[in-house]
Amino acid sequence: MKKRTLITLLLICCFIICYAVTDSLTGSWIGKLILPSGDSLPMKYTFKVDGNLLTGTETGPDGTFSFIDGKVNKDDFSFIINANSENIIHTGKYLRDSVILNFEIHGQKLHVSCIRAH
Repeated sequence: MKKRTLITLLLICCFIICYAVTDSLTGSWIGKLILPSGDSLPMKYTFKVDGNLLTGTETGPDGTFSFIDGKVNKDDFSFIINANSENIIHTGKYLRDSVILNFEIHGQKLHVSCIRAH
């Protein structure tokens, strides 16, 4: 009986640890940017959360850009990308199994939905 209880407790602890490790925005995420024309562009985001600070990169057809002024507040986050001397403010929501990003370029509101890269 003691052995069965010990094994059950160990399995529960392993599950909790695994869930805690994967329950974070930190990591690589991939998605598609859907353009107003209906075309899509592949995007990759790499996030690193340290408290309320967010660092990382955005990679797309125009290259890789580092985050500026990244912030995290619970499941909401924001950062700025400087592309072609233009600061593009990104806002996002971490939904555990996906990430949603919104930003605006030249008056066009754009949206990227990402899943965790494997």
